Amino acid sequence: MVACSEDENLYPAGASIMWQSQAWPRDVDSFRASVALLRPVFDQTLASIPAEMKAKIYPDWISCHGSRGHRFVSSWDVVTLVKKANLFLLDVLKYQAPSLPEVSEGFMAHNGLELAVQEGALRVKVPGSGINHASSLPKNDWAPAESERSLGPPSASTSTNPTRNLNNNSRNTNRPDYSDNVSVASTPSARAAQPKFGGTKPTVDQGPKFKPVNRPPAVGSSSTHNAFKITPGNTYLAVDDEFDAIPLMCFLAGTCGPDSRRAVFFIDTSGCQLHYQKLISRITEWTVFAPAIAETFQSTEDAASKFSRFPGPAILLLPFKIQTPPSVLTNVLLGCCVYWGSTLGGFVPLLQAKRHATALKCSSTSIIMTTAQRDKIVPILYNSNFRVHPSSADLLHRDASSWLSESRKTTKLVLSTEPELIKELYETHLRFFARTSRGQLGAEEIANRINKYTANVLLAGNPEDGSKRHPPISSRLLTPLSIVSDFDLQAAVDVGKLHVW
Repeated sequence: MVACSEDENLYPAGASIMWQSQAWPRDVDSFRASVALLRPVFDQTLASIPAEMKAKIYPDWISCHGSRGHRFVSSWDVVTLVKKANLFLLDVLKYQAPSLPEVSEGFMAHNGLELAVQEGALRVKVPGSGINHASSLPKNDWAPAESERSLGPPSASTSTNPTRNLNNNSRNTNRPDYSDNVSVASTPSARAAQPKFGGTKPTVDQGPKFKPVNRPPAVGSSSTHNAFKITPGNTYLAVDDEFDAIPLMCFLAGTCGPDSRRAVFFIDTSGCQLHYQKLISRITEWTVFAPAIAETFQSTEDAASKFSRFPGPAILLLPFKIQTPPSVLTNVLLGCCVYWGSTLGGFVPLLQAKRHATALKCSSTSIIMTTAQRDKIVPILYNSNFRVHPSSADLLHRDASSWLSESRKTTKLVLSTEPELIKELYETHLRFFARTSRGQLGAEEIANRINKYTANVLLAGNPEDGSKRHPPISSRLLTPLSIVSDFDLQAAVDVGKLHVW
């Protein structure tokens, strides 16, 4: 049996099945290697299937998992149901078309999906344009017995469902797009004229997506025991596992400063700003802006200008080492500014956050660091105007940080479905880090650091390099021989720290 571990609690039989099962007893590494070999063939075959054929699955999936279907999930409300269907179509079936499929008014009414339409998650055909599809499902609805329904999760979970909160009133849910200059991730006009990042396939235009953070989750009013505490001012959050950094940044963007719905991320771009732009756009479903060349004044100003004029939820990516924020930001009310230095460079941007504060109108400013980084600068933090965030302690315990669970799931899902993006991030980071560390670190240490960063943050690598709580979901990436030769990394190859192709 192959199943997603996160779906274990969706159905009443889940616990019983797990009790009667045992983990795959054979070599996990060889299994992952086989999957890695088969994935390109699978992806190629999947890409050859016409979008029209994939679209036919969409209403059937909704019917199956809805209240009338045989795979009904009682903890999902209709908005979550439709967004899960969108996720399946876009990220599992790799549906590529100008927009997501529309359903007929009759289909909407029969399945009680009106709220999903109101929330912008479902598209409905113009009345009189015909039925949406000829369903392959049985004509009679499937209705579980009351005893079966009673075994499911309590209905109260619907009101506190993190996915539901993350998608409240989300309208701007376009697929991300990237230009060669200042990139705009989700604007329809840009989407019509620009190629998809890394390729020329058409992108989905004005289509709903499954779990955007286009509106801040109602964490402040959550009935869960461990609710996130919105805290204005200057704070820092320490994470045990650096994987949490990106989900946490995306969560903060949708949570802090709900009135402005604008955030600036100051990160260690290392030449990867357009790659992180795509990654963060896929996770948050917000429009993400980034300068094409992070080190140039004009490119940064252009990106900030477009960010400031954009009417919807938006994020601006900037390198944290920038001396002065773009001047246009002086007049922009920001919901939050988030700083993350990453362990790859080993830098906590506390000084930068202090320096930028006078040039930014920001409700809250947060610095994300690992607990190891925090422990090294405790006296400095104590004497600074940054205090520990009241929800920071939750991050050290998975059960206590349930408010971050949906963002973690979404991040893992995006990382698992974007192998080419992960490869580009790995290679760009390695080039930049090897170039800046030349003469200071040996080949093996460079390889050690890039392996740990990739395994912990991008979840690609060997288990020993990653985290036990969030282990890698794909194997160690191959390194182009050109990088090895350009930066004298052969010693790392010889000891097995880098794998070449």
